[in-house]
Amino acid sequence: MNRSVNQNRWDNQPFVPPAIDSVTVVVSSLIAEGDELETFVRCMSKDEVARQQRFLPPDVRRRFGVCRGRLRNLLGAMLDIEPDKVQFDYNSTGKPRLASTHRSTLEFNVSHSGDWALFGFSQLLPVGVDTELFQRRTNFEALAPQVLSVNERAKLELLPTSERNLAIMRAWVAKEALLKAIGVGIGFGLQLVEFPMPQPSVCAPLKIDPMLLEKMDDDASCRMNSWIDAGTWHVHQLEALPEGFSAVACAASVKQVVVTKY
Repeated sequence: MNRSVNQNRWDNQPFVPPAIDSVTVVVSSLIAEGDELETFVRCMSKDEVARQQRFLPPDVRRRFGVCRGRLRNLLGAMLDIEPDKVQFDYNSTGKPRLASTHRSTLEFNVSHSGDWALFGFSQLLPVGVDTELFQRRTNFEALAPQVLSVNERAKLELLPTSERNLAIMRAWVAKEALLKAIGVGIGFGLQLVEFPMPQPSVCAPLKIDPMLLEKMDDDASCRMNSWIDAGTWHVHQLEALPEGFSAVACAASVKQVVVTKY
């Protein structure tokens, strides 16, 4: 089957729910102040406001408020409701999802780094996004054993030295996006997922270790839908941020990934 994946088309289009066979990734700045910031804060729930107030650094409080406010605005537009009417449930690892009262098949995921955020949206099937700003002071030699499997580290050693940092960063965001899509969170399992090294712009994981089954959500939906099977997934590397690395993990059946701005 021919599949046209347009993963880097920048559209300022209305925020409507993605089609069944597509994923929408929204890139947004987390810089806001004054009336705009107050508008975002006013649409948050009491629990979200309480969580925001627990962050001591002002920049962290501001980023949380803007990120949650933008998410509520995006979901509200797609559900055709006011942002403050959006309700969330959370799985056992803290991943938010739309409350069952919305009776919606819309899936979403969020990632942020510095003053940037990525929001991923899909229908019926899960989606995961991750973004990391490039830090030139990062100790990549120390990072590699935390991110890569034994097989991946062996393949990394075969790459030219000049290509290794790029390969590590692409593997990092790909794995975190995939783990978030599966629903196990990013605190466990980076070394239990393997990708080609170097990683192409679109690819399936080579392996997902069955040990991840122990960390999956309690509703067992991952087991029922074969989401532990490597061939179920594709990960798309995105050129979404300046000086950053981003990826979206979605069903292999997805034909189009559209990246847009908010």
